Amino acid sequence: MENLFVVAKNPEEDSKLNYIIKFPLNGSEVCLKTSESWPRVSRLYCHPVENLSDDIEIISTCEIESAVKRGIAIDLILKRFRENRSQIIFTKLKNQREVIFWQTPKTVKSLKPGIRIPKKRASNFKSIEILVDSREIYAYKFGGKQVTCKKQLLRAGDYAIEHNGRVIAAVERKSFDNLISSLVAGDLAFGMAALSELDNAAVAVEGKYSQIFKSQYASPSFLLESLSTLQVRYPSVSILFLETRKISEEWTFRFLGSALRLAIGDAETADRI
Repeated sequence: MENLFVVAKNPEEDSKLNYIIKFPLNGSEVCLKTSESWPRVSRLYCHPVENLSDDIEIISTCEIESAVKRGIAIDLILKRFRENRSQIIFTKLKNQREVIFWQTPKTVKSLKPGIRIPKKRASNFKSIEILVDSREIYAYKFGGKQVTCKKQLLRAGDYAIEHNGRVIAAVERKSFDNLISSLVAGDLAFGMAALSELDNAAVAVEGKYSQIFKSQYASPSFLLESLSTLQVRYPSVSILFLETRKISEEWTFRFLGSALRLAIGDAETADRI
């Protein structure tokens, strides 16, 4: 299967969706009909195409740089200078009807705000269950949030979330002093190695990065070098300096909720495709 993004003429003469787009994705082919050859002014409604003829009239082709499914979206990057980024979104309307839209960064900006940003909920879940490592002392309570906490022994991180019985994301909490001691002792490297085996993982530091320069317990240059080495060695595990315990707790709640939403979206999108 050629790695090409193809725009063709829709052979259905009575259709208002005059164009067909198709491209490979994870060994299969996505094929949709839509009203324009590219979403320049507004996002475009799309509809799946079944039993497409091989002798369709091709209007244009372009090599694909990347096509990646992330949750409810397929991110497309084409190998051209202009009009190279777009998304195919699989979503539902208020009446639960499934729809597909094709959009670009430009068309997203032109949309009126239609999505409510939740004030307390994580990724708009009514409630989520967060796993808390049984060895965690003074654990986050996630007070005032739609969370139930379940204590158990975790292989990686202090807080985690499951999907279909599998841990998909975890956060390792570090006070600033604990970060320094784990860098000096070398423990953080083992913790990040375990975190790197998960789909989504991070180290949340309750402190400021600038505090490292004032450390009295170890050489700042040693600490900075150790941190940068670990981040390069385990690029999938982010190290975030979140200033305070309260901010770190809030970020952990949002991060785990987003990871769960992405995992559910991946499964739903795979089914629709």
